Amino acid sequence: MSQSFGAETSVNRQRRGELTPDQRLASLAKSKAGTTQQELADEFNCTMRCIRNTIKCSKDHKSTESLQISGRPQKYNHRERRAIIFTAHRTSKATYARLKRDTDTKHVHNSTIYRILKEQVLINHHCKRELKLNASPCTCT
Repeated sequence: MSQSFGAETSVNRQRRGELTPDQRLASLAKSKAGTTQQELADEFNCTMRCIRNTIKCSKDHKSTESLQISGRPQKYNHRERRAIIFTAHRTSKATYARLKRDTDTKHVHNSTIYRILKEQVLINHHCKRELKLNASPCTCT
């Protein structure tokens, strides 16, 4: 199954892990006709686990639609994340309040800002007000 132009992608999604709605219907029809799961996986170029989950979900939910993804949504988007990183890197004595004010991210908690900066190795340790930033260059994307 090759990806078409403009198709939605996800970094966390397993390759060949989910079928398109048309492929789901075709695989369910062939499964009811007696085709084995291995043959279906080979035909649709996916894993047997994908075929098994498709059959199980169609039985459990009586639908061939994709279920909603579980998990908690992020409180920030990629632009806010990038703005936090650049602002923290630009100002050596930044505070959480100043970062929130300069980047217009009042809805983001201090621990979330700390986590963003920790991922970029821009921060040494957790502080209540003033951030202790590393002197290393910015490696953000």
